[in-house]
Amino acid sequence: MLFATLFPAAALGATFAKQTLFLSKESVTEGETVLIHTIVSNEATTSFAGKLEITNKEGSIGTVPVALAAGEAAAVSVSWKPLAGSHSITAQLLDQAGEVVEKESATFTIRAQVVAGTTTETATTDVDSSEEIQQALANLSPAVAKTSEPVFSAIDSARAQAAEVLDRGVAWSKKQIGNSAIKNQGTILGTETEKSTTDKISGSAWTVVATVVLYVLSILRYLVSSAGIFYPLFALLFFFMLWKLYRRFSRRR
Repeated sequence: MLFATLFPAAALGATFAKQTLFLSKESVTEGETVLIHTIVSNEATTSFAGKLEITNKEGSIGTVPVALAAGEAAAVSVSWKPLAGSHSITAQLLDQAGEVVEKESATFTIRAQVVAGTTTETATTDVDSSEEIQQALANLSPAVAKTSEPVFSAIDSARAQAAEVLDRGVAWSKKQIGNSAIKNQGTILGTETEKSTTDKISGSAWTVVATVVLYVLSILRYLVSSAGIFYPLFALLFFFMLWKLYRRFSRRR
């Protein structure tokens, strides 16, 4: 928050207490109603009568009358239902003639409302970066690390895409297992239905297949997302392929 510098109390009469323009909640989501609080005080020897006005770039948010005896302080609040984004809020104390006596400003950030159905089933934010591996490589050989940086970047991007595909596969497997379990219950809306032995075996077999696929995809997802496991395995596979190529060419000679 940015707070205005207070003017001398003797000249202004009423003023804002330091660092007191704040919201009734620390974290506010778009659509919520929140209170903008501030504390005003009258450090003069005479009483003060006027009003407090809260504004933003769109205009006035609300106005509250303020009456303070000499030496008195009071908390004043205005209701606000903000949109998402960053909002610069200004509180103004005005006297009875409408002249601005004091100003205080602060900036508040309002979170966007999460709409149901807009989130995807896949989440690749848990795919580890190769930064630590690149740093370890740079400690050993800065030249090699510099040369291999584009390679790591390309592989990390491919890992993220592979994780998305595997996530969809995992979600599909879970759905198939759930559907198969419902079909094998043998009861629909309280009416018992007889299933043939072939149908039961077929349904059980499909459940087993979907379960195996789920476990395989889950393991692959874990291997792809963990940089500490993926890159050592990738290196072993790479050197194994080089060794196989070497043996093949050696035999031809």
